[in-house]
This record gives sequence, structure tokens and C-alpha cells, in this order.
Amino acid sequence: MVHTVLDSHIETGLRSNKKSSYMFSQNIYSITVTGEDGEYFTCEVMADTSADACSVAEDLARDVMADISYITVNFMN
Repeated sequence: MVHTVLDSHIETGLRSNKKSSYMFSQNIYSITVTGEDGEYFTCEVMADTSADACSVAEDLARDVMADISYITVNFMN
């Protein structure tokens, strides 16, 4: 996982303003996993692609021992 950090420093007269912003290279996806019994759970994950996000959803479903009926992956802005 790569994290990009932008740092800017502006000096005006006697005052100094320092601003930092943190930008992540990964996207945020909203995932809904629906089980065969009709139960579902929703979470948000950071991943490079929707396939990676789906893989995370499968791992989470395996952790709670859910039988997956289908997985919905939505890209969040």
C-alpha cells in the first residue's frame, strides 16, 4: 500500500501557515455481502480495484462463516 503525502509551507510577513493533506492511492468501495439465508452485511474498504474489494468481501464473509449468495461492490467518491 502506498501513501502519498503533500506538504506545503507558506510564509507571509510574521505569520506562517503550514498545510498538510494526505492522499491515498487506493479507492474507497462500499460492499454489501448477501448470504443465502437473506442476511447481509455492509462495510467500506480501501482497495486498488473493485476485484480487490470483492476479495476483501469474500475474506470478511469467510470470517463470519456466511454462505455468499452475491456481493455488491460500489465505488464511492
